[in-house]
Amino acid sequence: MARRELVVSLLDESYRSVPIIYFTGHGKFSLSAREKTNLRWFLKNGGFLIADDDFGMDKYIRKELNSLFAGQSLVELPVSHPVFSYPFKMAGGLPKIHRHHGSAPAALGLYVDGTLVAFY
Repeated sequence: MARRELVVSLLDESYRSVPIIYFTGHGKFSLSAREKTNLRWFLKNGGFLIADDDFGMDKYIRKELNSLFAGQSLVELPVSHPVFSYPFKMAGGLPKIHRHHGSAPAALGLYVDGTLVAFY
């Protein structure tokens, strides 16, 4: 098990060696057709994705994640969702960290066959 960050790519087999992939950044974000194919495989085979918009990535990451699985798109997760209870209780849901645009924080999930496979 890695005790530090492990950088993997969706363009080779390295992504298959980790249970969770984490995307973060600023601005434009896109996936190639091959990266989408590999990410679909990863998510359908037990992998989990966490995506974090540090600012400016929102419209791009939503487009990419919403295009992964036909008929599936990101949905807002309610404060009652178990993700807000384990391992730490967040009674009010996702905390506000950035003040960009002054909007409330949103926690979105992508489900495949009833299973949460991505958290954004």
